[in-house]
Amino acid sequence: MLFKVRTLDDAIIKTKNGNNRIMIKGEELVTYQKLVKILGSYEYRNKLINRKVVDEDYVHFILRLVILNYELN
Repeated sequence: MLFKVRTLDDAIIKTKNGNNRIMIKGEELVTYQKLVKILGSYEYRNKLINRKVVDEDYVHFILRLVILNYELN
């Protein structure tokens, strides 16, 4: 899975190694797939689980990828 980060004015941010995107693979891909599965689940849609916790987990995962891989000024 490929991942790109854009600014509000639609400019693509470069990664620390100079590329425009990173590839999510291995353990990170497994984690991403689990989070996306939960976001699309029956329990999430019908508010049978704590949506705030699920949303926070997803945001924390994405922020972790951005902080580790992108140059932020």
